[in-house]
Amino acid sequence: MKKHYSAAGILFCAVFVGSLSSSRAQQASVPAAKSSPASQDAMQIFLSAHDKKGKPIIDLKADELSVTADGSPVKLDDFRFVNGDQKTPELVTFVFDRSVLEENRDRGKKSSKILSAREAASKILEMLPERGFELSVFNVDSRLHLVQDFTADRYVLGKAIDTATEKPTSGQSGKASATEKQLITMALSGKDSNGKRVTPRERHLAQSLYAALKNSGRIAQDRHIAPSFSGLMALVESQQNLPGRKTLVYLSWIDQARIKDKERQALEAIIGSANQAGVSIDVIDCSALGQHGSKIKTLNNITQGAVVQMNTMRTPGGSVTIAPDQSTLEVYEDAPVDADLKHLAEATGGSYFNGDSQRKVFEQLVGDMATYYEASFVPKSKEYDGKFHPIEVKPLRKGLKIRTQTGYLALPPSAEDGSTPQPFELPLLKLLKQSPLPSEVPFRAAILDL
Repeated sequence: MKKHYSAAGILFCAVFVGSLSSSRAQQASVPAAKSSPASQDAMQIFLSAHDKKGKPIIDLKADELSVTADGSPVKLDDFRFVNGDQKTPELVTFVFDRSVLEENRDRGKKSSKILSAREAASKILEMLPERGFELSVFNVDSRLHLVQDFTADRYVLGKAIDTATEKPTSGQSGKASATEKQLITMALSGKDSNGKRVTPRERHLAQSLYAALKNSGRIAQDRHIAPSFSGLMALVESQQNLPGRKTLVYLSWIDQARIKDKERQALEAIIGSANQAGVSIDVIDCSALGQHGSKIKTLNNITQGAVVQMNTMRTPGGSVTIAPDQSTLEVYEDAPVDADLKHLAEATGGSYFNGDSQRKVFEQLVGDMATYYEASFVPKSKEYDGKFHPIEVKPLRKGLKIRTQTGYLALPPSAEDGSTPQPFELPLLKLLKQSPLPSEVPFRAAILDL
């Protein structure tokens, strides 16, 4: 049956849907904490500098950098070197993405990949300085789960990492754990499970984590994306009002072939939101752990000590060395690189890691958490348009490599409950503020395959 809709009817539907978004986003107009860059109309950037050999540079000056935003030069304010002298502990969040592993029906022992991820997280925890850091632990399957809220207790964090890499109890994925219930109590009442009042900072951290748990499901529904990416987006958005630099260590088993176009669009939104919130994302590609430099060698009919002329051929998977008589075969297999996850890390000023768990790599990762530069600048456009604004930082001193954010999303400050309007909602919200209201609005329609 054909149905005809008037322009007024379509506008009514658009305004009705927009008003729902507006009512949810009205809280976002509540001023954020004073430490939030958005409330000061300033954008904070965090960068690390290394020489050609990978050694950190500790004497960099602001006038040795060229910084542009939206293609125009900007002046850096409050440029300073941070080396464990921050007033409040730096926040680090471990996220174990088990969503792909839980689809595996193998009921046997834990896979070596899970144990490798546990080992990687444990090494990072071991290398972090005892002071100046507080960590939390999450995992993701069908939803985002809190395993441990922010704490500096290394023993408790070690147990949380073990728990996050264990097989979950059947039927418990949809229920709130005891840890999550305690967090909710602290966030809503300001008291711990024993009824003791917590400090304002502890409650503020609890409210941030609670917001991530609460909003991750809403984001998954709004954007029609997997829990892995909605959880990441909720975490970075909920940390927008927390002061200073934050680090998120994402341990993932997602194969690049499983990432769809909507997920790739979501990754760009995660990057923009993370950069605005001051969250650096380090990615541990667990699907490639233990593969870098692996060698398979077969010897057939070769006399020990014999000299054989070998030919080397490069392949997409690495290098293959073959003897002329095919009697000797050496395969050096390079660890696969997930381009999407690597982009997620590098675009937020973080690192992408795959291959063997080499201590040197983790030392650099931890070093960048503890030693970096902090600066800010005032964007020329102060409008919250939800668009991605590119940032480019180039060293003027030769031989330096700079790692920092590549841009940010211009989003309004988060509300007290941690919710933030999604970028696609902002154009309609802007139209609804016009007086008089427009008689026509642009819109797009799509069919969703559920």
